[in-house]
Amino acid sequence: MLGAIAAVAIAMIGVPLGAPPPPPLTNVYSSSVGKLGEVIPAGDGPAGPRLATADAVVATMASTVPAAATAKGSSAPSAIDFTVEERRILSLARESPLYVNVSQYVGQPLYPGLPDDADVFSDSDPQIFMFTMIDCGRPPELARQTLVHYLEAGIDRSRIHVVVNVHPGRATYLRECIALLQELQIPFCFYERHFSVEAKRAYADAAMLAMGCKMNDWIVHVDTDEHNEYPTGNLSTFLAALEKAKIAHAVGKLADRVSYDGKFRPITATEDLAETYPYVCNITRSIRSGNPSKLIAYKAFLVPGSGGFHGLNPYHPRNNRRRGVSGFRVHHFKYAGDIMDELKYRVKYNDEIQYVHNRELHRVYMYDALKAWGDRVCVDCPEAECIKIMDLPPYPPLDDIVRCAWMTHVSPKQNH
Repeated sequence: MLGAIAAVAIAMIGVPLGAPPPPPLTNVYSSSVGKLGEVIPAGDGPAGPRLATADAVVATMASTVPAAATAKGSSAPSAIDFTVEERRILSLARESPLYVNVSQYVGQPLYPGLPDDADVFSDSDPQIFMFTMIDCGRPPELARQTLVHYLEAGIDRSRIHVVVNVHPGRATYLRECIALLQELQIPFCFYERHFSVEAKRAYADAAMLAMGCKMNDWIVHVDTDEHNEYPTGNLSTFLAALEKAKIAHAVGKLADRVSYDGKFRPITATEDLAETYPYVCNITRSIRSGNPSKLIAYKAFLVPGSGGFHGLNPYHPRNNRRRGVSGFRVHHFKYAGDIMDELKYRVKYNDEIQYVHNRELHRVYMYDALKAWGDRVCVDCPEAECIKIMDLPPYPPLDDIVRCAWMTHVSPKQNH
């Protein structure tokens, strides 16, 4: 194992809904469940083994994986355009107990039929699963903050799945991304093509099947720049209240976080994001003309509407007459670091492949607006709709939130 092995390792168990909040992550020394259910003892860090450098991961893998295993390659899509070292890292990472090959589940339906409330609210101990995707073309410091945020919210790390998006020319931070997941002991797989929301949706479903997610379990799907704010602080307590009221999904709204002067500062692994990004703005809607709604949690039998997970599919019969709640904040740390380079890259790539979609046009709008503001967000401009985080209203009591639940109604006019 990497780092010193803790003298006493506490076996990690799932966090049942309604359980008291777990201790702070910094006080937890735990083990994690890897591939095929084997237990991997944790090391000497607050969230698993601590690594001195990303190179230590590859060096340790190489010392523990037989030479034949590193040479045999894998059944993954051909990576002939990766460098020799990138191929070596990918091969070694696939030998990790944390690696899960979810591709065999891609395209399989999650759950058949039309379940009723008795089917999906009958389990006394539903579990919470989480899915996200990491881009190896960008520094993983924000991804670290995001993963720790949800670990602290009470999600069992063995029920988190991360798709590592890496492909030739987009592997600059491959070492660092693998190091992060090894450190936090979080299961992962690879997607070796250019990012698309369609692929993200397909891999999210596949990951849930691979991890044994049942239709009455809960799913939290987030991007690595999104921090859901739950009214109770602890996710299990919040979802237990929804479970009791037979509420099947919760919807939030992106709260675009911006630095005090609107400049795009690189995010570090340990900084206080609330202090560095004190403004909440409405960039996604007012400037980008995008959809700020996000599902912050939903029962696994429900069918999201798109790869962006902005809401439920309005035409799927499984979503009909399902209770939901809304009004939650999703703190969105998109406007930081290399966002201008990232927007420029995405616009250029989609132009080259002649991919036209509303969300790609939104990126053009965003890039042009930020350039016009001088490569920053104009926090004083009324169109940005910025307020200070301290001026946000508090959430109402949880009982009041539950009483304001609403019912979904799907349209029969379009095939699902």
